[in-house]
Amino acid sequence: MNLLKIKAFAFDIDGVATDGGVFCDSDGDLLRTYDAKDGFAIRMAVMNGFPVGVITGGSSESIRKRMSSSGVKPEDVFLQNAGNCGKETFDRAQELAIEGSKEAFGLYTESALQGSPAAAFMVSQYYSRRLEQGDELSPTFWATYAYMCGYAPAAKWLKDHFSKSETPMDADFFGYCERLSGTNGVAAFMAGMGCYLGLGTRFDPAKAYAFFEKSAELGNPDGKCEKALCLMRGAGTERNKEEGLSLLLDAAATGNIRAILKYAWCLEHGYCVPKDRAHALSIYLALANRKDPQAIYEAGRCYLDGIGVERDPDMAYGWFLVGQTFGGVKASFGMARCMLGGIVEDKRDEGLRLLKETADLVLPDALVMLGQLYAKGGRILKKDEAKAMECFRQAADLGRASACIHMYECYSTGSGVKKDASMA
Repeated sequence: MNLLKIKAFAFDIDGVATDGGVFCDSDGDLLRTYDAKDGFAIRMAVMNGFPVGVITGGSSESIRKRMSSSGVKPEDVFLQNAGNCGKETFDRAQELAIEGSKEAFGLYTESALQGSPAAAFMVSQYYSRRLEQGDELSPTFWATYAYMCGYAPAAKWLKDHFSKSETPMDADFFGYCERLSGTNGVAAFMAGMGCYLGLGTRFDPAKAYAFFEKSAELGNPDGKCEKALCLMRGAGTERNKEEGLSLLLDAAATGNIRAILKYAWCLEHGYCVPKDRAHALSIYLALANRKDPQAIYEAGRCYLDGIGVERDPDMAYGWFLVGQTFGGVKASFGMARCMLGGIVEDKRDEGLRLLKETADLVLPDALVMLGQLYAKGGRILKKDEAKAMECFRQAADLGRASACIHMYECYSTGSGVKKDASMA
């Protein structure tokens, strides 16, 4: 290994910064034995400008204090419990489900409301298989939330489900979420996303913020994350970067993957925090090593585009390949980029298949790329301006800014649509 290429450090605690032993005191707190030499090495890394982050399943405040004494910023230890929102409740539900207890469903629902995508998917399956009484949209509602949180099995189930039954209209689905939003934090979060993206209702940032605020109040970490982002952007509320960033870090501290990844995005782009792409990459890699599909894609993207690290297409390909094994939709899009870009030889047809597949799953980046290929035409795809316009329209409806720019160009030039200066 070329040590000169190291840009950042991210590591676990137990068995890495400790001897692996964990002791429990009379109050139930977990105690660990650290090596002073590791603490010295971490401090030297920080003093020499290396970003240092910690990812651990441990939840003891002593971990944060120990790392802080070695120079690691408290906000860089927020990864503890990453992906563990509602995990304790979920684990109890699993135990009861194995025993055949009817109480399992209630705990799955509680865990889902706490932000667990795996629990949300389980709730959807209870309704889908009629193990619990619900209404027509109950299975779709919970599976959609799991999918929005990056839970790969939910994407496959939704695709299969809608191949056999009618897809609900956006307005009907939004109305369903709105009706439940007063007491259901997940519904309030999804209603907020509908208002923010203009899906099933008109684009209304102020109403979106109100829904996110209600979701956060009801204890949903995804709602808290989106409320934080609204404050940071000044979307639907008065802009307050400091309060927004603090709220985002609070959501990340609960283990909410959405919040952790958004914080990494802020670091990557220098949004409300100093730009530090190497630090962003260290967060992506830490979560990727925990097998999070979204983080695996982000890690691959960084290597493919040289973000926070020297460009390494082979490493990118490796991460995308890993992501595909976990059913990551974005990883398949990354693989399509590799194949269409010639990184993987003689695989352009397979790359195009993957690109169309991920576009069919309404992945905004895939829609934009497919639209660009249709607009340009060439060896890969025959030019089709109308199809290009439709791809850009779908991506723009999902809030992708680059797609809006393409829409402007289409309306300005009359490419694939009637020329219309006002729409442009």
